[in-house]
Amino acid sequence: MFTIQSYDTKEENLYGHTLRFDETHAVFAAHFPGNPIVPGAVLVDVMRAVDTDILGVEAQVVTVKNAKFITVIVPQSNVELKVKTSYTTSGEDYLFKSVIADEGKIYAKFDLLVKGRSL
Repeated sequence: MFTIQSYDTKEENLYGHTLRFDETHAVFAAHFPGNPIVPGAVLVDVMRAVDTDILGVEAQVVTVKNAKFITVIVPQSNVELKVKTSYTTSGEDYLFKSVIADEGKIYAKFDLLVKGRSL
């Protein structure tokens, strides 16, 4: 449904990932036929996958503290989106703040409370 690749950032405590969607995946045929968009639940799963990559252990989303869907994402395979993420930690809890964007616009912003668990 999607692929995520890490990329380097030059800012401290800021993680970057490149995101691509597989427009041929069945979820896009159902959401919405003839005019596919990426569902919000898929974007939350994208953020969980990014958080897992950053932590190095399986991330479990405990609470979606904030989710802003600013611009619809059309799942075209040739489109690369950038995910920028930072986090703070308190014990076993991590608060991830992420933005999905490209060069010209912001698509979504998330604040997720996450717990990490061993794989």
